[in-house]
Amino acid sequence: MTPEGRVEDYLCRQCKKRGVLCYKFTSPSNTGVPDRILVCNGKTIFVELKAPGETPRKKQLYVIRKLKAAGADVRVADSNETISQILDEICN
Repeated sequence: MTPEGRVEDYLCRQCKKRGVLCYKFTSPSNTGVPDRILVCNGKTIFVELKAPGETPRKKQLYVIRKLKAAGADVRVADSNETISQILDEICN
């Protein structure tokens, strides 16, 4: 499993434990969209997953800016700690 895959696996397992909906986000012919959509307690967060220490590519940053400009909550997670912080926030 890739380092990014381990981060994604942790996210999915933690979401299942906490009852958070965790959908894989694919948008045919639209590159750069975040990897996952989390939904819980009336909150929706788009999450771009990266390997530890990695940052989003230029196209991903462009899409993140567009989503945020439209009012979406978008996060980048490259560690289990960041995922736990996001889930603590969405679950409370």
